[in-house]
Amino acid sequence: MTRSRLIPRHRNASSQHTSSGGTVSPRPNNEPQGKATMQTKSNASHAFTLIELLVVISIISLLISILLPALGAARKSAQSVKCLANLKQVGFTLLAYAGDNRETLPVHYDGTDAANKKYWHTHAIAPYINFTYLNSTTEMPQLYHCPSDDGFEADNYLETSYGFNVRLGNGGTGNLKYTRLLEIFNQQRKILVADSGHLSEDNFGAYSITRTDSKQYMYPRHTDNANIAFVDGHASSTNNELDSYNVQKQYWDADK
Repeated sequence: MTRSRLIPRHRNASSQHTSSGGTVSPRPNNEPQGKATMQTKSNASHAFTLIELLVVISIISLLISILLPALGAARKSAQSVKCLANLKQVGFTLLAYAGDNRETLPVHYDGTDAANKKYWHTHAIAPYINFTYLNSTTEMPQLYHCPSDDGFEADNYLETSYGFNVRLGNGGTGNLKYTRLLEIFNQQRKILVADSGHLSEDNFGAYSITRTDSKQYMYPRHTDNANIAFVDGHASSTNNELDSYNVQKQYWDADK
C-alpha cells in the first residue's frame, strides 16, 4: 500500500484565509493606539495658551520700558566721556602750539592776509593733529566733533562742536591780541575751549560772552552740562552759568 506524501500548505505572508475562503489582509504595523493618544496629550500640554502668551509679551514690554532709559543714560554718559577726551586733546594741542611759539596762544582768527585767512582750529593747531586744511571743502576731523552734537556736518565750512575763548586770543583783520600763558592768572579756572553752539564763518569757531549771538556761547549738550578744557590742561563738565557777565573775570579774562 502506497502512502501518499503530504505536502504542507504554506500560508501567504501577505494574507490569511478564512474558513469561508476569503482573505484577510494583515494588520499594518503601526504604533499602538494608546501610545499615539498619549503623544497627542503630551503635545497639547506643551502648547502656550493665549493668556500665557499675552503674559510673556507684557513681561517683555515691561523689561524694555525699564532698560531703555538706562541704556539711553549710559549712551549719553559715554558720549560725554568721549567729548571730554576730545576737548582735552584739543586743549593740549593749543598748549603745544603755545610751547612752540614763545608760550603764546594763537588768535581765534588771523585775517590780516585776506587771501590766506587762518583760523585757530584749521591752521594753528592743525599740524599737531595731522590735519591739513586746503580750502572750504576740506572735511573737518572727528576730533572737532562732540558725539552729542547731532547737527555736526564734517563737510561744512569750518565746522566744529567746540569754541575757543576769544578773550585769550582775539584776532581779526587789524591788530591781533595774542596772550602769553604767563599772563593768564588762575589757569585752573580759565576756559580755553569748550562745547559751543554751531558756529559759522562769521565767528570763526570761537566765542566770548561779549558776543550777541547765543550760538557763540557754551552749549550744554550733556544733560544740561557743558564740557570744558581749561588752561591748566584739565577738562571737566559743569552746569554752572559760566557764560554770564557775572563770571567774566573769573573764567574768561586772562588777567583776573
